[in-house]
Amino acid sequence: MSQTSNFHWRDEFDSSSLKLDWNLLREFDQSWFTLDGQNLNINAKAVGVDSLAQPAFIARRQQHTSFETSTSLVVPKGKISAGLVAFQNEQYHYYLGVKTVADNTTVFLEQAKGGKAVVIASQVLAATTEQLQLRIQGKAGEISFFYAKPQGDWQQLGEVQDAKILSTQVAGGFVGTTLGVHARQEQEAAP
Repeated sequence: MSQTSNFHWRDEFDSSSLKLDWNLLREFDQSWFTLDGQNLNINAKAVGVDSLAQPAFIARRQQHTSFETSTSLVVPKGKISAGLVAFQNEQYHYYLGVKTVADNTTVFLEQAKGGKAVVIASQVLAATTEQLQLRIQGKAGEISFFYAKPQGDWQQLGEVQDAKILSTQVAGGFVGTTLGVHARQEQEAAP
């Protein structure tokens, strides 16, 4: 994962422990992720970033109003999603994720704006998609979301969104926005 703006910061996850720049939510339990010297491997949890329990979410503080963060990931199989999150709290965040449902690989964007998260954009990809790159780009009060296949062109997912929902003025709190990687177990849709 990398972040850029007035400076460049990158983590290849090529050590056996997380750099001190990374944060976890609510607990110090680290049993759900491993570093193998080449990759960060996250075991999805049944709770998402909309929960008050600890989600499988590793993040770094957003330091500038203009930024870009990106990651490359293996598309999860089964009832799991994975991706990038711009997080203020459980009621105010964006989740740019990818999941495979009924042999369809879908990249999606969820927005929580004071309540339950809802999907505001999605795109079905080729079922053979095995890897994907995801990117979040922010500039002042706007935030945009992108995806690309390896060696492919970046495609914007949905419209430019309101980044102000991630501010302490709108969402409350005092910690600011964090940007990071997340994986969750997807629940069955109610009939």
